[in-house]
Amino acid sequence: MLRRLQRLIGSFQTQLLALIAATGLAFFVVLQIVDTSIEMQRLRSERLEDSRIVAAVAARALEQGFDQKDFAEMRKVLSAVRNQKHIFHASLVDRELTFMLDELTTTLAPLPLSLQSQVQMRALKSGQTEQAFAPQGIEIAEPLVREGQILGSVTVWTSYPGLLRTSLSVMLPNLLAVLPVMAVALLLSLLLGRRVSAPVKALRQAVQKFADGDFEQKLEIGGFLEFSQLGEALSQLATKLKDNINQIYELAYVDRITQLPNREFFKGEVIRAIKRAERQGSSGALLFVDLDGFKRVNDTMGHEVGDRLLKMFSERVVNVVRANDMVAFGASREYALRGASTDKQIFARLGGDEFTVLLEDIHEETDAASVARRIIAATSEAFVIDGAEVNLGASIGIATYPHDGSDYHSILKSADMAMYQAKEEGKNTYRFYSDELNKHAARRLEVESDLRRALAREELELYFQPIVDCNGGAPVAAEALVRWNHPVKGVLDPGEFIRIAEKSGLVLPLGLWVLKAACERMKELSEAGFDLSITINISRNQFEQHDFAQRVLETISGCGTSARRIELEISEEVLVANQRRTMEHFRRLKRSGIRIAVDDFGTGHSNLAQLGRLRPDVVKIDRSFVELLQDAADDQGRRTTRAILALAKSLEYSTCAVGVETGAQLKFLRDAGCDRVQGYLFGPAMPLGDFLQWLSSHGQDEDQLGDGPRKVAAG
Repeated sequence: MLRRLQRLIGSFQTQLLALIAATGLAFFVVLQIVDTSIEMQRLRSERLEDSRIVAAVAARALEQGFDQKDFAEMRKVLSAVRNQKHIFHASLVDRELTFMLDELTTTLAPLPLSLQSQVQMRALKSGQTEQAFAPQGIEIAEPLVREGQILGSVTVWTSYPGLLRTSLSVMLPNLLAVLPVMAVALLLSLLLGRRVSAPVKALRQAVQKFADGDFEQKLEIGGFLEFSQLGEALSQLATKLKDNINQIYELAYVDRITQLPNREFFKGEVIRAIKRAERQGSSGALLFVDLDGFKRVNDTMGHEVGDRLLKMFSERVVNVVRANDMVAFGASREYALRGASTDKQIFARLGGDEFTVLLEDIHEETDAASVARRIIAATSEAFVIDGAEVNLGASIGIATYPHDGSDYHSILKSADMAMYQAKEEGKNTYRFYSDELNKHAARRLEVESDLRRALAREELELYFQPIVDCNGGAPVAAEALVRWNHPVKGVLDPGEFIRIAEKSGLVLPLGLWVLKAACERMKELSEAGFDLSITINISRNQFEQHDFAQRVLETISGCGTSARRIELEISEEVLVANQRRTMEHFRRLKRSGIRIAVDDFGTGHSNLAQLGRLRPDVVKIDRSFVELLQDAADDQGRRTTRAILALAKSLEYSTCAVGVETGAQLKFLRDAGCDRVQGYLFGPAMPLGDFLQWLSSHGQDEDQLGDGPRKVAAG
């Protein structure tokens, strides 16, 4: 009953009737207020005029015999005035204010101020009729004048017209004017409501059928022309809704570039697969695929080429893996509806260069490994884009459910950790998740946390490895290398904690600390009498900051160090990743006198044109080429190293070979024209104190390496 009442109240017809009634009532109220206001203004003016007449008549009567001061006779006149309609008080004062008289009392001089009316005072002064509007009524003062002399003043108080009485007096005419109009309006609205509600009801029923999936109905709506047109428009809409729903579904669940399922779709499928495995007691696998080398291609060749490469990769993987392993996504609403029962597997793109594969109902881990090997094999073949070959690799992490994770986030995290392990072990391979990986991840988190504290407490230390002149043997520079003597774990492998710093973002504050510490140690070297340049390694994350050059210059300036003795060492791959950004940094840094060294020269993917535009100062020959010199029989390795040195010389770059450990290597490099060398043959990385001793000892024994360190004059 209550529900029916609510529906009746909420119906269009009832609302329309209520609106008409409310409008009529509002009109009546406004009309009543306006008419009452007009009537009250009229009555007020009428009472004011009547009171002025009464006051004038009373004044003329009181002027007769005023000198005799016959208070009894005067009181009779005031009583007569008081008895007039709407007058509630009358009083009389003489000019000298020796008395005040009203219809009941007589007050003799001196009159207190509380009894002195301002209106009376004005009338006594001006000799004219005065009036004032007070909250309690209208006050009118009429002077008593005889032969041009003011004798006194009579005051009359008149009440305002009553609001309620005035309103009631105009209500009946207003009701007679409004009620017939409202009756006609309500009748018309009732007829209009019925004419509107019928097609609206038909439209509501049609829309409900659309919501239930019935898009085949044809609407024929009667009533007003607008409703008929609306029915036709809905019929046209129904014919397109089915296709549009499929398109919307594709936008929501399909990756735009590769046309594979996206992260959202994949998440739902993994959740469904895990629940199904729990019910049936089966197991499945999740493969996390990350493309090796994609970022380099994306940075050097542009995002458009990167998108094409992702599409080619996805098509290749779909083609090489057997059909019942996975499904390439063809978006449709029907597929979504039957997704709960499909046994097909999913190949999806999570974002960037990360892909995932869901394998349901695997019998052994080797099933997942077989799929991983086929993906790696397919990726290893060169991709050809615009006639150029592009080489990629695939690092794959494999996790099985429910063993390695019983929900979406845990199984994805396990596969992700396994993928990172594959990258750390050389890339372009696959690894299964294990408890050891979890322990490894826990250790990474622990080291990351300790590294944050170490940076805050300045527990890190800078070591220096000498760089010597290849011909004279004199130390000419030193490479600054960060070391960490953990208070509990002891000296940590720099490769480990630097790699963790790069992944966690701590490499930015770490790199800034190294730069600042190197500048400060350079001042100590100068004070000790050694004029050496310092080489500082710069990470990709640091160099990719838009304000990298500004940060470097501000740090050097703040330490008061000469920029000409700073050499920044940046890997070849980082330099060519974004040449516009690199050129901007180079211009600012080299203008200040800072030298730029290309690290790992010969191992990257740059070409001569790129290096020619960048114009670095130094190229560092990677230790992998120096190691080729160890085998005297490896003539190919020697030719390769000699060619790299010759190439650098032809480009007018200074050269420095890294990892020199034997005299034979040194001799070959010297003969091949290498300018500088560094390695264990001359000394390992060492603390500043040991490095100062090394410099001093080599300065005293010049025959050991050559000319010894360059001393600056003390004082």
